[in-house]
Amino acid sequence: MQTPWLNFTVKEMSCRCGCGRCCVDNDFMEKLISLRLELNFPFRINSGYRCSMYDRKVSNKPIRGDGPHTQGRAVDIGVYWGRAYAIVTAAAKHGLTGIGVNQKGALHSRYIHLDDIERPSPIHGPTIWTY
Repeated sequence: MQTPWLNFTVKEMSCRCGCGRCCVDNDFMEKLISLRLELNFPFRINSGYRCSMYDRKVSNKPIRGDGPHTQGRAVDIGVYWGRAYAIVTAAAKHGLTGIGVNQKGALHSRYIHLDDIERPSPIHGPTIWTY
């Protein structure tokens, strides 16, 4: 199946539970594509869209099922070291407002979460957190 998203496939952006759903927001994908083009290296997508059942299963929050992944507005990118830093420092200028950083443990388990969910904040800029 041809994807409308440069450098990203429907398969990698689809829910990993086996349901096969891929309800990704096109505005979010434009931001992600723009970031990918600027940085000029591949993004290994660990998690894109998630159905609400799968989100409840894998989320680190006590009650989930309605997070940015379920809205098709988030990805977790498997990345570490300099490339992780490059993503974190460039993400905000592409309209990505949520940046979660997991850079502990084995290299294959490290990732950067990106989303474009609006959050109330007294300070303009992205919300950044660590796992």
